[in-house]
Amino acid sequence: MGNKSVRVRRTQAARSDETRRRVLDAAVEVLRVSGYAGFRTAAVAKAATVSRGAQAHHFPTKNSLVLGATEHIFSRAKDRALERVGLLDADSDIIRALIEDSASLFMNEEFFMMLGLGLGPGRNSELAEQASSIARAYRLPVEQAWREALQANGYTAQNANDLVWLTNSIVRGLAVRSLWQKDLALYAQILERWQAIVRAQFPAPANRNSKAGPAPPRQYDMLHLAPGNQ
Repeated sequence: MGNKSVRVRRTQAARSDETRRRVLDAAVEVLRVSGYAGFRTAAVAKAATVSRGAQAHHFPTKNSLVLGATEHIFSRAKDRALERVGLLDADSDIIRALIEDSASLFMNEEFFMMLGLGLGPGRNSELAEQASSIARAYRLPVEQAWREALQANGYTAQNANDLVWLTNSIVRGLAVRSLWQKDLALYAQILERWQAIVRAQFPAPANRNSKAGPAPPRQYDMLHLAPGNQ
């Protein structure tokens, strides 16, 4: 009897988790299409095919749902980034991997959605600050993981820190510029130039892998790195 009760509770928990995930996936999509000003909880419930009551159980207010969607976005981005770091090995081109990871975050519709919380119509400064706190909580560990990976590849702590800061700043700047000039081919060219600068200014130790040499001939595929940013 006791075992049956445990199985029922676990099933209910699994169903609750599934409902929450569907609501969050739907919230991200509604936020992408409508922005914060046009965000409606009813539209999210409809897209998630759940009742308003089921949605309110997890997210009782519009802002709690928006913040939940924000955390959902950055949680997925963190998982992707840490997976990328975890796949690095002695033959990996760590500089290219770092640039691609940065582009996958900032050259992405989801980044512009988050940017819109602070800049768009219906701006809510308190909500924007809470969303920024969520972004910091999920992104800072990723940046630290890249610093540690670079140091493991022989870069000094100072150079590793500078590489992470400079790369993210450059890619983020290109992303913001795309608000008024979206030229993905040009951005790919700029990233190739940045890669060449890194290799010249931050040479990897001679005992590290050969991939630290000349930049590969293929260009960065911006559409591949940033799905949905078309």
